[in-house]
Amino acid sequence: MSSSEIASIDYSAAHEAIYLRGMLINRFSAVEHGISEIVFRAYAHPSYVSFGKPSFKVAKRKNRLRKLVEVPGPLQNYRTEVESILDQLEELDVYRSFIAHAIMVPYEFKKIKFKMYHINDDGHIEGSI
Repeated sequence: MSSSEIASIDYSAAHEAIYLRGMLINRFSAVEHGISEIVFRAYAHPSYVSFGKPSFKVAKRKNRLRKLVEVPGPLQNYRTEVESILDQLEELDVYRSFIAHAIMVPYEFKKIKFKMYHINDDGHIEGSI
C-alpha cells in the first residue's frame, strides 16, 4: 500500500467498523453464554443425567441443547422456541465465524476488507476475502 493510499484511509470509519464488529461479537457471545448456562444447569438435573458431562465446545453445546429439549423434562416445554432459535443461529454461523475470526483491514476511503485464513486438510493455509 502506497503512502498516498494510506493517507486516503478514513480511520474514523475503521474505528466505527471495529466498534460495530465488537457489538456483534458481544451479542453472539451473550446468546452462546445463555446456551451454555442452560446446558450446564441441565447437567445437574435428574431428568438429564443420562447425557453425561457437557462439552466445552459451543457447537457441541448447541447440539446438546437441541437433544435436551426432545426428552421428557422441564426443558421440553420450550422445545419449539429453542429449536427455532438454534435453527436461526445455525443459519448465522458462517457469518458469526467470519466476524469473530477474520482480520479486518481498512483500505481506500471508507472501505473495510476482511481476510479469513483456513488451514485445509493438506495443512496449507488458504486465504479469502
